[in-house]
Amino acid sequence: MGWGARRWSQGGEAPCHHGALRLRADPADGFVRWFAVAVGRYEDVNAFLSPPMTVRSLVLSTGVDLCAARTPCRLLLSLRTIEDWYPASLEEISLNLWRGVEPVDAELVRLVQMLPKLRIFDFRGPVTRLDCVERLLDEALNRHQNLSYLTLALQERITVQPIVNFRQEVASLERKYLQPYKEKNIHLQLIVYKL
Repeated sequence: MGWGARRWSQGGEAPCHHGALRLRADPADGFVRWFAVAVGRYEDVNAFLSPPMTVRSLVLSTGVDLCAARTPCRLLLSLRTIEDWYPASLEEISLNLWRGVEPVDAELVRLVQMLPKLRIFDFRGPVTRLDCVERLLDEALNRHQNLSYLTLALQERITVQPIVNFRQEVASLERKYLQPYKEKNIHLQLIVYKL
């Protein structure tokens, strides 16, 4: 168990490289709720998580620190660590990616595949490939028995070849999936936003 996990497993806050972290252990069920603001760098995430912890919910926000955009945060590595360590316990995940992080489209699909106990999946951030968003929607609809909320607040990532008619494509995905999700009692929300 990392020093941060040992020190904060009873609950508390700790400063990280560019943000703040809050861990709360629930004595009733022994599960940890993990909340990190303006934290996305792998080194910060890894310092406060460890495999023996039983993490039930996780909120990860990269913050809007524009200076930090020059430093790679290796967010993909953080997400893979979370997938590998907590597939048996993680029920709620919220990812808020506010600054230019590496593309995570395919990793979002992998998160849904690797975390079978998900009840709530909330993502706010940039995407480059709507085919990955569609795969994520398919996976969540067909794989998860416990899923009750899926929110995707998508920002078009500025790329060399932007997605033509981004808003219309997202609206088309919403029309396609809204009824099947409703039939399975899953609240689906697809939003397009601009920073």
